[in-house]
Amino acid sequence: MTAYQVYFTLITFGALQPASITFAQLPWLLITIVVGILCGFVINVYLLRDPPPVCLLRTLSRALLIRICALIDVLRAGLESGQGDGRLPRRLRHQFFLVSEAASIIGQQFARMGSETLLAGVDKDELARRLFDAELAAEGLVVPAMAVGSGSLKHSACN
Repeated sequence: MTAYQVYFTLITFGALQPASITFAQLPWLLITIVVGILCGFVINVYLLRDPPPVCLLRTLSRALLIRICALIDVLRAGLESGQGDGRLPRRLRHQFFLVSEAASIIGQQFARMGSETLLAGVDKDELARRLFDAELAAEGLVVPAMAVGSGSLKHSACN
């Protein structure tokens, strides 16, 4: 459908054949755009629809990934600025709190979901285990970084 819309638009505006634009083609162009949008809507909403719990799980997983990336960015910026940055431990604790909060929300959603709504081949226990591993990995980044930030661990010991 999209290819047809592009082809019709190119013909209408004279890119494929050097003809002048006629206003008689304009309603057909608008009708084609509306039909294409409606077809896309019907396909996405009725034919290829994801169950709402799966969409929620995917969205929450992306939120957790964003929180972990923000934690890593704060960690990188703090370590690049050196040991003189006294705000690093506070910023890391705040970011780790946000990661823990996102993991807690996902864990609550796991508790509410039935086993039939989860991803194919992976049960609730496996997803909870992976969530816990991700949270522990994020904490594993925070503890050495706070030691480096406070000056109790030398920068060269981390390399």
